[in-house]
Amino acid sequence: MIQRLDESMGFPNREFGDVYHNPSDPEDKMVFQDFKAYPDGAPNWPDIRTRDRDWKKIGHWMAQQGQIKELNKPNAGMLAMMAVHMLDPKTKQHWFFVKWVKDNLNLRGKFTGIPAGAVSDTHPGLVFKKGASETYRLKPTDIMSGAGPYTAKDVTTAINNIPATAGPPDLILQLQQAVSAAAKRQPWPITIENGAQYLAFHSKYTNEWLAPLALSGGTIPGPDRKNLETNLLAGKSMVNSKIFYSASVTETLSDSSVEASNGMTIYISSKQQGGGAAASLTGIHGVLEKKKAEFGSGFMRNPKVARFVKIVKLIVENGQTDGMLMVALYLGIITEDSWEGIVTGNHKKVAADVKALMKKFNARVDNPNYNPKFHLIAAIAQEVANRLNQEDFTDVFKAIINKASLVQVYMRTKIRDRVNLDILGMDVVWPPVFSGRIIFTAQKNFTSSEVRGKLGFKIT
Repeated sequence: MIQRLDESMGFPNREFGDVYHNPSDPEDKMVFQDFKAYPDGAPNWPDIRTRDRDWKKIGHWMAQQGQIKELNKPNAGMLAMMAVHMLDPKTKQHWFFVKWVKDNLNLRGKFTGIPAGAVSDTHPGLVFKKGASETYRLKPTDIMSGAGPYTAKDVTTAINNIPATAGPPDLILQLQQAVSAAAKRQPWPITIENGAQYLAFHSKYTNEWLAPLALSGGTIPGPDRKNLETNLLAGKSMVNSKIFYSASVTETLSDSSVEASNGMTIYISSKQQGGGAAASLTGIHGVLEKKKAEFGSGFMRNPKVARFVKIVKLIVENGQTDGMLMVALYLGIITEDSWEGIVTGNHKKVAADVKALMKKFNARVDNPNYNPKFHLIAAIAQEVANRLNQEDFTDVFKAIINKASLVQVYMRTKIRDRVNLDILGMDVVWPPVFSGRIIFTAQKNFTSSEVRGKLGFKIT
C-alpha cells in the first residue's frame, strides 16, 4: 500500500485549474495555475544581498509572463518568498501574487488567500478566499437523501437526477459519467473530456463519490483489497458491499463507508484533511467504544490517555452546551456556581474571572440576535479549546485512530493536453497516516447568538 503524505492548507494544496471568484460576482474570477516557494530547495536565502539578487532574476521572468503584485514588502528578517500564479480567463492576463515570509520550512497556513483590492484596477473587491469547487451543490451530502445503505445502482440513479442548478452543466455531466463508469466497474483509466478545468473539484469530491464505489466494486489494486479484507473484514469479500455516505460534512472521521455481508465496516476518508472543516469527535468516541479491548489496560491507564478519553466522553455524551461546560468544570475554568449562573441566567453567580473571558471573544453587540449568555458560553468554549491545545493530545489521537477501521483513499489523476483528465485509479492507505498537529476547536460552533454544535477538532 502507498504511504501518502498529509495535505497542506492554502495555496500549496491547490491544483491547476481551480477557480477563485468574487463571492458577489461569480463571473469575476481567476484560475489557479501554480504555487512556488523560493529559494528552491532551501528554507531561506542566507542574506539580504543574495535574496535581492535572486529576486531580480525571478521578478524579471515573472514580468515577461504577466503582472506582478507584491502583497507585502520584505524587511530584513524576510528571507523567503512564496508566489501564486493566476490567470484571468477573460483578458488572458497572467498575475503573480508574491508574499514575503521569514522562511518556507512549513508552508501550511502561510498563504491562504489574496486580499480584496490586490488587483483593484481589474477586479474591484475581488477576494480569492474560496475555490469555486467548494460552492457547487454536487457533494454526496448535497445529493444523497440519507446515509444509506446504497447499491452502485442507487448511487448512479441519484447522480443522474442532480438538479440543473447544482453546478455548471458540463461539470454535472462529467460527474455523472465518472460515477457511471465506476459503478459499472469499468477498468481504469476513466477519461473525463475537458475535465482539467475542474481538477480541484474532481480531486476532492469526485473522489468522495468514487472511493466507496471502487471498494465495493473491487476495482482497487488486488493486494490492497486482500489486505483490507483480511485485516478489517475478517476475511469476507468487500465486493458488492453496501455503500454509505456520511450524512453530514462533520459527522465523523470518514466521508463514506462500505459494509460487508458479515456486518463489518470499512470507513473511508477521501477528503482533504489539513485545513479543512472542523470534524466531530464522535468518530474518536466510536473507536474508543468499539475497540476498547484492543487498546489494553496499560494504554488506558496512562494519565494523558485517561484525561483525553474523559474529555472526549464528556463532549460527545452530554450535548453541545453541557458537554463543553462539563469539560470547563473538569479543567477548572469554571466552578459549579458559575455553571449554575450561566444556565439559569443569574450572572451574579458567575465568577468575575469567568465573565472576563468575554473580553477575549470578539462579538458584535449590535447584532439583533446578540445574547450575553451565548457570548459567555462561546468565550468559555474558546478558553476550553485553548487549554486543551496547550496540552497537545496529538500523540494520543494518533494512537487511537490507528485502531480505527479507517482507510484513506486517494484518486490518481493525469491531465492530458492541458484539457482532458484521466482518473488512473485509487491508492489506498491503511493504517491511516496523519501528520501535523491535532487541535480542538470551538470556532463556528459557538457564537454570541447561538450554539451550533459541539467542540470538534482539526488536523493542522
